[in-house]
Amino acid sequence: MSAPRKKRHVARSPEDLEAKRNLILDTALRLVSDQGYARTTMSLIAREAGIGRGTVYWHFDSKDELFIGLFEREVRRVTQGMPALLDTDMPPAEKLEALVSGFFGSYDQFPNLAHAFLSVFVGVDEEVRHRLVAEFAGLYGRFNDLLADLFEQGKVAGQIRPDLDSPIAAAAMVVLLDAMYLQVAFGLVENDPARLATSILDLLGRGYRRPEGDPR
Repeated sequence: MSAPRKKRHVARSPEDLEAKRNLILDTALRLVSDQGYARTTMSLIAREAGIGRGTVYWHFDSKDELFIGLFEREVRRVTQGMPALLDTDMPPAEKLEALVSGFFGSYDQFPNLAHAFLSVFVGVDEEVRHRLVAEFAGLYGRFNDLLADLFEQGKVAGQIRPDLDSPIAAAAMVVLLDAMYLQVAFGLVENDPARLATSILDLLGRGYRRPEGDPR
């Protein structure tokens, strides 16, 4: 009787590994959005992704690490267009408008992120929760700094009020954009990127009060 064959180790390219990792993360995002963190097991993720459970564990040591990896990836996706925008020759106010428009335009790319984050956040232990908070705090911090810098550039260019408190205004804008994302995610506001961007930019630029003497 011949000895059993040993399984050959098949080398995978970085592209193959990245594709497999993204398949796992995409599957995990869909499952946790549909049925919650507790019911989304590593075995279920593997089965739904059509891969072996060992493959999932090869990429991620645990379910907690998998979901931390998921949110790290989503944060990178949200911020990946920032450097290109800053390097353009557009005036600061137009960069600001492009940033807001791009933010609303990205909603379709992250339709389940809010539901997934809330489910994971309440399902993990305190240590993992702190890591998730730190990840999103870093995202908010980058947005705050970017917007505050654009406000300051706009002051120099004569496009932004010179008395504007740039850090506070930037933080307030981030809160508004974030809250609007939740409104869309929970189905309270229609996901119409052009309308959202136009309305929010108009509100931020002109306020909500009708100017005195306006005949309209």
